[in-house]
Amino acid sequence: NATQQQQQQQQQQGLQSVEVRLKEYSYTVPMRVDAPSIKTVFNQSPCYVSTEFMVNVGELVTGQRKVKDILGHYEQKWILKDINLVLKPGKTYLVMGPPS
Repeated sequence: NATQQQQQQQQQQGLQSVEVRLKEYSYTVPMRVDAPSIKTVFNQSPCYVSTEFMVNVGELVTGQRKVKDILGHYEQKWILKDINLVLKPGKTYLVMGPPS
C-alpha cells in the first residue's frame, strides 16, 4: 500500500512538472455567416425554428431554393492567431476575449 502511494505521488509530481509551449499557434472555428446576429427569444424558439424549417423545405421542393442556401454559408473565424505561449507547471491560467 505504501508503495502504491509513492508511485501515485511520483506520477502526480511528473504531471505537475510538464511545461507546455506553443509557438505561432492558431485556432479557427466554422461560423455561420447568415445566422441572426442577435439571438432573441423569438428567433431561437422551437416554434420559430420549426416554422423556418418548414418554409425552407417548401421552397426546396418547389425549386425556389437550393440545399446550400438552406444549410447556410460558413466561414472560418479566428479564435487564436499566431500566438506564442508558455504554460508553467503548477500555475493556473485564464484566457479571456470578447464574447461572440
